[in-house]
Amino acid sequence: MTSVVPKYASAVILLRRNEAGDWRFFWARRAQAAPFLGGYHAFLGGRRDPEDEQVPVRHATDPEHAAQCACAVREVFEEAGILLAESRLTAPETRLAVRADLMAGRLTFAEVCARFAVEIDARRLIPGGRWVTPVGVPRRYDTTFFVSRLDGADEPELWPDEMVDGQWVTPAEAMAAWAQGAVRLVPPTLHSVRSLLRWTTEGFAGREDFQRLRELLHDHPAAHGEPPAFIELAPGIVTFPVRTPTLPPATHTNCYLVGDRELVVIDPASPYPKSRHASMPI
Repeated sequence: MTSVVPKYASAVILLRRNEAGDWRFFWARRAQAAPFLGGYHAFLGGRRDPEDEQVPVRHATDPEHAAQCACAVREVFEEAGILLAESRLTAPETRLAVRADLMAGRLTFAEVCARFAVEIDARRLIPGGRWVTPVGVPRRYDTTFFVSRLDGADEPELWPDEMVDGQWVTPAEAMAAWAQGAVRLVPPTLHSVRSLLRWTTEGFAGREDFQRLRELLHDHPAAHGEPPAFIELAPGIVTFPVRTPTLPPATHTNCYLVGDRELVVIDPASPYPKSRHASMPI
C-alpha cells in the first residue's frame, strides 16, 4: 500500500419530510464510468475547487469551514440543480439553464453567486462528520459531510455524467437494500444511513432534534478525520490493512474477515508482532 495525499471534498445528506411525516434522504448511484466509486450509491458531493475559497459564506466559523460549505452548495447545484442558498434563481428552468452554463465552463460558481445574488448561509449546513479515504486507495479524499433540510417543491435533476437513479428513501429502506446486496456503500455512507435510522427510530426525528443527529453522525472513530481502521464491504465481509513485507513501495496488504458468528480469516500473514496482536474489528 502506498499513500496518496487526500483532496478536500464535501458531501450533503439532503433530508425531506413527506406528507405522512416520514423523513427521507436523497441518494443516487454514481455513474458506472465515474473515476471514483463508479456504481456505488452515495450522497451528493464532490471535490473542492480552489475557487470555493473565494465564495462568500455567512456565519462560517473560519475560512476552512466557509470553503467546505461553498463546495457543498456548488456540488449539490452541479449534480442535482438544487441551490441550497437564497438567490434570484427561483425559477427551476432558469436555475437549470445556469447550471448548464456552469457545467459547460461558460460561468464559474463565483460568477453565478455574484450575478444572481446567491447568499450561502453556513447555518443551513449541519456538520455531519469528516471522513478520510483509507491509505492505499488510488484516489483519496478528505470529505466533510453536511446535513441540509430541503423544503418546498424543488426536485433534484441529476446531471447524468455524474449521478443516476436518484431516489428519496427512508433509512430503513436503504438499510434493507444494503443488507440484500442491492446497493454498494462505502463506510461513511453506511454509517450515515445507520445514524439516520437511529435518529428516526429512537424518536429524535419526530422532535426534529438535529443536534442529536449531528451527535450520531459523529459517533464513529473514523468520523473525525482519521482513516478508518477497517472497511465493511458488505454484510459479513470486513477488510483491514496488515503490515507485511510486500513488494515496495507498498507496505501493507489487506486481510479479510468473512462471516458473522463463525469467521473465516483470509490472508492474515504478517511477521510483525505489533500487526499480529493488533485489535481486529470483531
